[in-house]
Parts: sequence; structure tokens; C-alpha cells
Amino acid sequence: MSIYQRALISAAITYVIVLYTSVFKGRPFPGLNMQAWAPVLLNDNMHYLLMCVTVLNTSVPITLALIPLMICAFYHIMDNGSVLTRRVPMLNLLFDRARPLRSNAMLIVAYTEILTMVMLLFLTLTGAGSILSCLMYFQFLQMRFLTSANSRTVWGIIRATLDRWTEHPRCPPIVRRVYGGIKTQLARIAPPQAA
Repeated sequence: MSIYQRALISAAITYVIVLYTSVFKGRPFPGLNMQAWAPVLLNDNMHYLLMCVTVLNTSVPITLALIPLMICAFYHIMDNGSVLTRRVPMLNLLFDRARPLRSNAMLIVAYTEILTMVMLLFLTLTGAGSILSCLMYFQFLQMRFLTSANSRTVWGIIRATLDRWTEHPRCPPIVRRVYGGIKTQLARIAPPQAA
């Protein structure tokens, strides 16, 4: 088992533990009750658990997918690591420098989540990936779009950039038509949400 696989498996196990302790809070497992599952599906830990499982099932390692996991883990330790900072006081200096960078770091997380989808699509088109992985990861991106303001911001930036590029006079008409078709299909699948 590679270090990449170990990292994803350990992250998935961590997300399962956090989900169980924070959402279920010692209550019995809810079974198939949709009302009990609603808060679980809106939880960031569930989103990243789905991402870990999806990326773990690809035949080619996508190390780019580890970046959001590492950044989120770092900020989770920063927010909940009071015991750690008492034992290692130098960490306070690191955390103090990282706090103002949090919004930029979360934008990087959103960008890498989207780039991972591009990588999955590329792997699928070359035969090294599966359509199931793309569909599962698309579901992850939909959940992130619905619950994360940073994801909506990044999608807005990407859309504005692509709109500007395709409206340029030098843009080939076929590219403009393909982009318009993709944009229409994505709008039908995931309509824009109010921020």
C-alpha cells in the first residue's frame, strides 16, 4: 500500500470518526431515515469522506487531491489544538501567522477541488479513470457548491474568466458553442444558489 493510499484511508477514517462523534453524538445509527441523514449530508466531513473514497478508487494517484485534506486538517488542528499548543508553544507562532491567511487557503482548497475534477475527467477520457469516479466526484462538487461560500466564489471566478475568454473575437465559434452547451447543462444540473 502506497503512502498516497495510506493518507487517503487515514483521512477517510478520521472523517468517519468525526462524523460519528459530532453528528450522531452517541445516538444509535439512524438507518434509512432521511431526516436523520440530512445534517450528515450537509456536513463538510461527509463531503471530504466522499472525496477520499472517490479519489482512492482511481487507478492512478491524484496527489492534487491531498492538498485540500492537508489544508483543512491544518486549520482544524489550529482551531482545536489548544492541548497541542500548550505542549509545543512554538506552534502558537505558526498558528498566529496562518490565521490571516485562512480565507486565501480556503480559496486554494476550492480551486484544487475543481482541478481534481479536471484530472478525473482527463483520466476517464484516457482510459485510466472510471465514469463512476467522475459521477461520485461531481456529487462531491455539488455538495461543496451548496454548502461552501468559497466554492461558489471560485466557480463564479472561473465562470467569469471563461465567459470573458469565449466572448473574445479570436475565440473559435466551435469553442464558444461547446462552452455554451456545457454551461447550459451545468446550469440545469446545479442551478445557481443565492450566496
